[in-house]
Amino acid sequence: MYLLIQAEFSKTRRTLALWMTLLCPLCVVLLQALSAGHNDAALLRERGWIVYGQSIVALWCSFLFPLYLGLLTALLNAVEHQHQCWRFMATLPYSRWQLFLAKVAVAYGFALVSTLVLLLSSTVSIWLLLGLGVTADGVWQFSFVKPLFVALASAGPLILLGLLISWAHSSLALPLGVAVVMTMSAMTVARSADFWPWHPWTYLMTS
Repeated sequence: MYLLIQAEFSKTRRTLALWMTLLCPLCVVLLQALSAGHNDAALLRERGWIVYGQSIVALWCSFLFPLYLGLLTALLNAVEHQHQCWRFMATLPYSRWQLFLAKVAVAYGFALVSTLVLLLSSTVSIWLLLGLGVTADGVWQFSFVKPLFVALASAGPLILLGLLISWAHSSLALPLGVAVVMTMSAMTVARSADFWPWHPWTYLMTS
């Protein structure tokens, strides 16, 4: 199984998966850092560091992370569709479940890397913003670790569904379209105490 997972990781060199894993969290932090640092960090001075941390986590968990997972799972299976690798994979001494679980492991590995990139870049952005002369009082009151890793643990259903859809359909449009529609609808469904458990895309937000 280890060799199978290693082979799946090697395939990602022919995709944009690694680039997206780095760029998506960096875009979130860059957007929030530019907003916080605008006008000599007036917004940050007024609202404090907790709001800065909350804004990064909220944007990541409610919007970009689920979209990233949709793109990631689509890219992982797109390699097989583009290069007609399904027939070759069928000849390997592994069952379909083992092949699928290997892709799940790879997808979770990339999701973990994206979370770590977000943590590291958020910490760097705080040090850079401190250079603007903003007070350091309360700078570490908000913990990024717990909400981000709870969201990571909640990403399982999205990874499974994304891989199933992209496994069955060769077009990138369908899994990406599903990710966009379900992510946008989750913002509304998450407000319902009765329906959010039936909508996996709300798990990252409610976590």
